Amino acid sequence: MNIGENIREHRIALGMTQEVLAKKLCVSSQAVSKWETGKSCPDVSLILPISEAFNISADELLGKTKYDSKRTTGGIASFLMRIQLFHYAMRFDEFEKIIITDIIEQYPEYKQRLRSQLERILLQKREFFTYGFSTYYDVVAVEETLGDDKNLQLGKLQWNINGLNYGVDFILWIKNGFISCLEGFSYNELWPNEIQ
Repeated sequence: MNIGENIREHRIALGMTQEVLAKKLCVSSQAVSKWETGKSCPDVSLILPISEAFNISADELLGKTKYDSKRTTGGIASFLMRIQLFHYAMRFDEFEKIIITDIIEQYPEYKQRLRSQLERILLQKREFFTYGFSTYYDVVAVEETLGDDKNLQLGKLQWNINGLNYGVDFILWIKNGFISCLEGFSYNELWPNEIQ
């Protein structure tokens, strides 16, 4: 099933009209119609808002079922494959938010509080290395802590990206109950200059 079919299926299941969905996403109902008929695809910046409107993960929206037991690549892989078709190079902060969202979805016990934090993160510093990157964040004005003593390392799934032979891993660090850092690293392959 493609993204347009998924949008239509979830919209109808929720009893939502194209007009209501369009209003939630600040697009025209004609745009929603084009997605559903396969004449176009939603802009990459709308993937997360659409999945949130349907209360599903970006993986599910993009066609990866939550019952897929052979999860060897994360949602970002299928997402990146789809946007490659449109030769879209995304901004790195878009890329990071998609990765963080995908990691958060793997931890239902923390999901709600981490989603709230994700909406309020500020980039503190980003460092690139030969084989990866580290991005540090501050979370501002949010009550949704996981607990002052909660220090966690989330995300141990491997993704395929930009044709790197051995894939990449991402780790979301939680420090004192808050999102602190996202690390991405390859396995002895140069980190790509552009995420497509």
